[in-house]
Amino acid sequence: MPTLEYFIVGRGGSVDQFTNTVSIFSILDEVTPRRFPMMMLRIMAFVGWNAADEERGHAVNVNITVRGPGLENPFVSDLDFTVERKRHRHVANFVGLPVRGVGEIEFELRMNGEPVAHHHILVNEPDANALPDGWMMYAHEEQPTVDEPQPAQRD
Repeated sequence: MPTLEYFIVGRGGSVDQFTNTVSIFSILDEVTPRRFPMMMLRIMAFVGWNAADEERGHAVNVNITVRGPGLENPFVSDLDFTVERKRHRHVANFVGLPVRGVGEIEFELRMNGEPVAHHHILVNEPDANALPDGWMMYAHEEQPTVDEPQPAQRD
């Protein structure tokens, strides 16, 4: 079976169409939300595999499972592929990942049912003074109402 070259989780990335190089943006290993609950808009998991010539034609199942604080059901990304060349890449997008408490978000990578690698993101205690971060979203909170001054009545 192919061997793992890399397993990295970040906010985004790209594959250059001319050079075929992979760029991963903002590798995630720790987050400090402003409050809970919080939702991460998009997280991408990047996987690189190396295969030997004799592995060509073999079927492979890759599974990435995401578990986190307060997450009732894990997020899962499955991919089946046939080894066709020496290098294969898999990019999984996870959209709208809810985070409800302190702890770790675990990304577990499996190949053909066997654990291959893990990536953990530490979720710290909230800090209301943390700078706003556009990829972490929060539930709308009702603002206290203020009595509006009424226009003067004319007789």
